[in-house]
Amino acid sequence: MKIESKFEEKLNYDNITDRDKKIVKEVIEYLKTKDVSEKTCDAVFQKFQLKEEPVYDLEKSNFLRHIKKLKLYYNDQGFIKEGEYPDVIRYPIIDIQYDVRVFEKVYASIIEEGIKIGQNIGNEKN
Repeated sequence: MKIESKFEEKLNYDNITDRDKKIVKEVIEYLKTKDVSEKTCDAVFQKFQLKEEPVYDLEKSNFLRHIKKLKLYYNDQGFIKEGEYPDVIRYPIIDIQYDVRVFEKVYASIIEEGIKIGQNIGNEKN
């Protein structure tokens, strides 16, 4: 019997079906009975997108705080995933387009805040 040459693509985790997810859940339940660590099970859950990956909170971004302070606009473009399962975090990719003068204002705002923080630290030591 002759075997035909056939291309097999890798699993695309973004196109996992509900049936695939059900199978993975079943496998994980089985692994739990075999003393597989909870961290490993969580990693598999996240890898197969059965558990949502946390997203970096843009409200915590000092850079975007200055952008918003100057009433500038930005767009979310997508995400970059970083970390090792199950500790993967999705970091938003943002797009900001202005001429260089506007970015000079952002830079000045950041420097001004740094100077004020430095002065406050100096005052606290006295």
